[in-house]
Amino acid sequence: MKNLLFAALSAFASFAAHADCSPHPSAVLWRTEDGGNGHYYARIGQSLTWNAAKIEAELLGGHLATITSAAENAFVSSVANVGPIAPCHFGGVKLKGAWTWITGEPWGYSNWYIGEPNNQGGHENWLLFYSASGFWNDMEPNYVAEWLVEWSEALVDCNSNGACDGDEIVKNPGLDLNQDGVLDSCQCIADVVVDGAVNGVDLARILNDWGRFDSSSDINLDGIVGAIDLAIVLSSWGDCSP
Repeated sequence: MKNLLFAALSAFASFAAHADCSPHPSAVLWRTEDGGNGHYYARIGQSLTWNAAKIEAELLGGHLATITSAAENAFVSSVANVGPIAPCHFGGVKLKGAWTWITGEPWGYSNWYIGEPNNQGGHENWLLFYSASGFWNDMEPNYVAEWLVEWSEALVDCNSNGACDGDEIVKNPGLDLNQDGVLDSCQCIADVVVDGAVNGVDLARILNDWGRFDSSSDINLDGIVGAIDLAIVLSSWGDCSP
């Protein structure tokens, strides 16, 4: 597990070393202050089938974009409508007759082109985005097109210090003691009982579990509850403010 996490973080750091910590040179942030979700989006100018694009998007640390509102559709359209007009794959697929998002998000909003989806030929089960208009179409599996990628804010710069979190963790694993891929400074890892504060209750839990293996009190995941876990609690005393 540790090796898989390190490999993933290393891969992330290799492409996330841009000045604004965006996950890709062409990625555009949908800012929360503008009513967005804090995610990055990019149109990738490489023509692939839908399934191949899905794999490549995940290798970039993201996923094929999912669109769950008219506002998000408008923003993605602005990102997609850069450069030559072209259709783009994004993250919807029809499974057992029902359209779903690859992320598991609820399917509610849609923006189908007139007469779509029509399932022409009986096997159009993948989503296609028209960059010029923002309308959607269903498409067959071998259709080759560019693709839209989405990255969540959690993969970028959670403490807004201008340095990519994955890069920081690779350089200094001590910044992620609980090895979850998120900077410890952006969460409250010492709150063992998860009540919103680090206090005597957490201290009592550490002391009660002292020397135990496979305990949730093992904050730094070194296999045993001990002095390091105690030190983390004492140094984080007070209300949680990740």
